[in-house]
Amino acid sequence: MIENFNEAEEKLKWFDEEEFGRMEEDNHEESIDKSQMLGQDVIEIIKNKNISFRVFEKVGLPYSLRNMPEAKTDLYRDWSTPKPIPKDLYKHAIRLHTDYSWYWVLLPNDTPFSAYECEKSCSSNYEEFFSSAWYTEAVPQLKKEKMQWPVGGESRSILLSEACVGMNCYSCPLSPSTADEREESATRAKESGNEAYRRRDFTSAIHYYKRAVGLNPKEMNHFSNLAAAYLECGQYEESIEACTQAIKAGRSFKADYKRMAKIYARLGKARKRQGALTHARSAYQDALIQYRIPEYQMALNEVEIEIKKKEEEAYIDPEKAEQERSQGNLLFSSGDFTSALKHYSEAIRRSPHDSRLYSNRAACYTKLMSFDLAIKDCEKSIELDSSFVKAYLRMANALRGMGKITQAMAIYEKAIEIDSNCDEAIEGYKNCSIQNIPDPEEIKRQAMNDPEIQQILKDPSIRLILQQMQTDPSSAREYLKNPIISSKFMKLREAGLITISYKYDCSRFFTQSGS
Repeated sequence: MIENFNEAEEKLKWFDEEEFGRMEEDNHEESIDKSQMLGQDVIEIIKNKNISFRVFEKVGLPYSLRNMPEAKTDLYRDWSTPKPIPKDLYKHAIRLHTDYSWYWVLLPNDTPFSAYECEKSCSSNYEEFFSSAWYTEAVPQLKKEKMQWPVGGESRSILLSEACVGMNCYSCPLSPSTADEREESATRAKESGNEAYRRRDFTSAIHYYKRAVGLNPKEMNHFSNLAAAYLECGQYEESIEACTQAIKAGRSFKADYKRMAKIYARLGKARKRQGALTHARSAYQDALIQYRIPEYQMALNEVEIEIKKKEEEAYIDPEKAEQERSQGNLLFSSGDFTSALKHYSEAIRRSPHDSRLYSNRAACYTKLMSFDLAIKDCEKSIELDSSFVKAYLRMANALRGMGKITQAMAIYEKAIEIDSNCDEAIEGYKNCSIQNIPDPEEIKRQAMNDPEIQQILKDPSIRLILQQMQTDPSSAREYLKNPIISSKFMKLREAGLITISYKYDCSRFFTQSGS
């Protein structure tokens, strides 16, 4: 450890330009090791002794420049929190070495002089800093080099001039002065932002797009790009504000419809992600007014579906649903089926997952001869509660009203499977069986026109089972336990070809119910 400044100065003689260069050529590793060791000593002195900048001038600067990026991390490590010394050292470095100054305007994000912290850290003295004579001397070199050297290829390096422009510090000698220069700089910033956006480095993209906006606030695309980057970062309020500014710029300079539509659609997307669905709908509607394409219409449809879902969820109230159901029951009992239907419908809106309500409304539809609507409600009721027998019974009644006796029998059969003691289901099945005795030859003729029926009847195993059931009807129970055979027999039954075989099962139901 260097104990005093004199000792430090003695050791610093090693950093003579020519001697350092010879050692670096002869033994690169040794030169790096020695420079790192001395560099650490100097950092300790700067931290603990607050000594003159002459130490930094002779050691700190060559140490960093000669060993980038190896030594850069070591030199910056102890400067990660805001201190007055590092800012002064950066200024001093630019003043001393204009030919190396492009290294020093490439600052890492974790230093107090980064673009994101520059305004906070230097707001009190940046005017003096940028207008000083020694900084002005460095400007020609900085402009010549265009400050485009990210150290070690690190994308997080931030140009000091960008920080200056980001603060709208137009007294900075690097800030473009003419309109053409500003527009050209804005275009370069936009291109840099686009490149960062493609890399999905949205934080850097925001930085570049903000710079483009500051340089050319009349160009709506800069605001649009900024809005897109904010959107990807989840900064919805900022994205919405950028979209709003883009719309203002577009209106002021009469942008074409396609570009305006794109901005409105982006605004709608931000609003949707924010959860402001009504505002999102308005934005998408504005986009369609500007330019109608399927993409915007689909986005609007999705938002409207979400709005409807939210409204329905907000309307749910089980207590009010029960009140409406009770009122509907009273009206149904009095024979006012039309009024009962209205109350059941309101009850469904209040409690859309109550299977009883759909079954009750189906009963109204059946009374009003709207059998197709009754069947639809019964299907919904069964979907919500597959064990709700009343829904099966009302569905079977609606099918009978449509003259679909065979299908009604199948529904009664399902009801009996759920509740084998259901008298209404057994009686309904019995009545359908008696009613469903058409001409056997006509049944056979119609059935044989169905390719699926033809294929089933050609199956040797099915033909053998049918022959056996003619002599022993009770064997049907065993065969129907097989799901494949059962599905084929159900098809034959629906076609009316094996009605007689089901009369045995029906007689069993009658016996069990005491009929």
